[in-house]
Amino acid sequence: MTKKTITVYSKTTGCPQCTMTKRALTNEGVIDDVNIIYIDQPENADTLKMLIEQGLTQAPVVMTNFPVELNGQPVTEWTGFIPSALKQAAQELKKD
Repeated sequence: MTKKTITVYSKTTGCPQCTMTKRALTNEGVIDDVNIIYIDQPENADTLKMLIEQGLTQAPVVMTNFPVELNGQPVTEWTGFIPSALKQAAQELKKD
């Protein structure tokens, strides 16, 4: 079985939604198990380019390797601070 993962593509500063996303995952007790990639760092320029090419232009971008329900649809990626999706993702991660 594949280990469940959450990856957050975040900015280091100037992104309130990034801060709230990381805080929500901290409050859920899973932040240490989350991959955080800072897309405004020079070493992650290729990652930022890939996200933009996929149309994911708002930070943060959250990706999971398992579905969560958002607006009645299963999704594995979203942008912005979406508490309900983060809570579901954290609960799934805790099960793993």
